Amino acid sequence: MPIIMLESPEAQNLMERDYRLRHLMQAVGDLECRKPELAFHSLAHSIIEQMLSMKVGRAIEERLLDLCEDELIPDRVARLAPESIKACGMSMRKAQYLHSLAEYALTYDLESFANLPDAAVGGELQKLPGIGKWICDMFLLFYLGRSDILPVEDGNHRM
Repeated sequence: MPIIMLESPEAQNLMERDYRLRHLMQAVGDLECRKPELAFHSLAHSIIEQMLSMKVGRAIEERLLDLCEDELIPDRVARLAPESIKACGMSMRKAQYLHSLAEYALTYDLESFANLPDAAVGGELQKLPGIGKWICDMFLLFYLGRSDILPVEDGNHRM
């Protein structure tokens, strides 16, 4: 599991630029970064947790994992009716988004997105219902490890 060390150049740069972030980072310490093994699971996770607390998102994802026999993979999600996905605790719209993502992932190799530039990944993913710039940024940042992504638009919408 990757660990972001406080001594890393990236962490040092952030701490030099923002004293509040420096105090927070020093209080928290090194961070373990966990990511799903599959691109599909990463995107599904973002769809599920979008606009929800992490605790609620985890509970919904656990129920979906139970339906999928503990593997959140495209063919298992695609076999589920959107109503069954919805019954895990999400809206019908999100259930349909997950179903559409699963069908897409059966045809297109999401893992191959690692070989594409950021704009191409975003352009392709945003063709899917329910996937906007924020989910693309989260995917680029946390799954593909593109450290130069800063989803500033997310903060602007809340002002």
